[in-house]
Amino acid sequence: MEPRDADKGFVARACFYMSTCYDGTTGTTNLFLAETPNTTANMFAKLSTLLAWNRKFPPTVYERTRNSVINATYQHNRNPFIDNPDYADMIFLGVDGFAAWENDHFSAAELSNSAVTGATAARWVMEFLTLPSTRSVTTRMCSMTVRS
Repeated sequence: MEPRDADKGFVARACFYMSTCYDGTTGTTNLFLAETPNTTANMFAKLSTLLAWNRKFPPTVYERTRNSVINATYQHNRNPFIDNPDYADMIFLGVDGFAAWENDHFSAAELSNSAVTGATAARWVMEFLTLPSTRSVTTRMCSMTVRS
């Protein structure tokens, strides 16, 4: 069973935090994130799913505020994955956050097509948005970042 959409990013960032903090170095159990969870081996949660949730559901104002309150009042440390969500891709995939986002949103053919630039894509998006049949997808297109 999955958490509701509103909680998926929060759950992912909590798992990332637990996996990095409970690494076995300070007498704690070493927790791992893996593609095939196995509780006997301390492998919990499916890493690719958590990374996708982290990208799709960024930290909310509530989550950021909660992180600050926990830091100031209780633990005196922060969950760095809330402050910098790209850390998850950098640490668990070994790539920068933008590269992971590109790979998640574009095919290999699109990424390797040298004819697609910021200028050509922006022109195409503007032409596309003016077509009457595209009004239902306007919001999605306007939030899209184009590789330059």
